[in-house]
Amino acid sequence: MPARLAQLDPRQALPENRWLPAEPTLPPGPWRLLHGADERDLHNREAYHRLLAFLYVRQGGSLGEAVDYGRWVGSWAPEGTALRVLPLYVYARSYWYRRQRGDDLLARQEWTKEHILRDTMRALRGSFDYPVPKSPGTWSVLDLSHLAHALWAAHHFQDAARVFTAMGPCATHLPWRYVSDVPDKWREEFVRARTQCMSYARNHPPSA
Repeated sequence: MPARLAQLDPRQALPENRWLPAEPTLPPGPWRLLHGADERDLHNREAYHRLLAFLYVRQGGSLGEAVDYGRWVGSWAPEGTALRVLPLYVYARSYWYRRQRGDDLLARQEWTKEHILRDTMRALRGSFDYPVPKSPGTWSVLDLSHLAHALWAAHHFQDAARVFTAMGPCATHLPWRYVSDVPDKWREEFVRARTQCMSYARNHPPSA
């Protein structure tokens, strides 16, 4: 499974980790294993996230390859699947990476760029809102957290408030640890964003 390969074969010594993908812009990897996972459980969230983890750790890998993979998944992910949210994981990590290099101001502006906002809204409309809002127990809190963050960072506070509401009392350290000025104080960053969005939603109720 890609879960083990991402951790045990960073040098791609195993031949099954060097298969060429069908999409020529993507790097070699355990694509045949992913295909096998799809045959057993089509569009399995865990399998696609594990391939993303593989790209992060493999020898010779780069964040750019992970971004290309995230965009690729987002371009075809079916409505109603959690894969619609996967690109937001890559954008959050890219944001963190750029902050480490001192590009904080430019990184913050990334969330309003057309392609990132497009993927964010695809995740909202095609996953969170499809076909009807899901009950909180059917969602990955980590997916909700990434979606809430992307909407908040893009100033879509009304939509972000709906996602925060679905999270209930739950929170995850990512992606908030990536965006907090003090990573160990990610809870404060999370509460600040949630408070801002919930306040906005109360003061700007949707028109009938």
